[in-house]
Amino acid sequence: MAGGLLLSLMVSLWRPVFRAGVDSTFGNIGVFNMVGVAPAAWWLYAFALGTAAGTLFRRTLPAMALVVAGVAMTMFTLFQLSDHYAEPARTELSGTVLLDDPDVRLVSAAWVEPSGREVAEPVDSGCRRRVDMGQSNKNTEAWQACLFGKGYRHVVYYQPPSRFWRFQWTEAGILALASAALGGLAVRRTLRRPG
Repeated sequence: MAGGLLLSLMVSLWRPVFRAGVDSTFGNIGVFNMVGVAPAAWWLYAFALGTAAGTLFRRTLPAMALVVAGVAMTMFTLFQLSDHYAEPARTELSGTVLLDDPDVRLVSAAWVEPSGREVAEPVDSGCRRRVDMGQSNKNTEAWQACLFGKGYRHVVYYQPPSRFWRFQWTEAGILALASAALGGLAVRRTLRRPG
């Protein structure tokens, strides 16, 4: 855990060389898991999983394989769930499809029809969406401008960067509980093993 916190400190001190938005500590999930308390929680979880795997298999290579697979699977699962640690904020945009803050964590986006119904993408809007090679950005902008002109609004669900520590402690708590359960399993299997 101390190593994880030291790694987090090193990455945080290195942070000024990151690019704003692309490598933000909250908007980019990969960077998010390298700063704060998350690295220590991940290291604790990997250690607890390795200890439990060692009591199950009593052989190094199968235990190591389980740890690698288990950490990867847990990481993938928490990456998918992390946008939902809190109710996403919602904002409607009527002239652009981008939020101004590059450090927000986007959860999802949709279009709101003039009637107020939310849809993934307008179907019968009267705005034709064309994609020509080399002109795709201009065509997309023209299509969006047409939709906004017809009364459509773009709605964005996102997590604001002010929730950084809430998300850090939520993830650390999930991993600490899983580590405690794995540690309990390892102790139980060790104590029940015949002498």
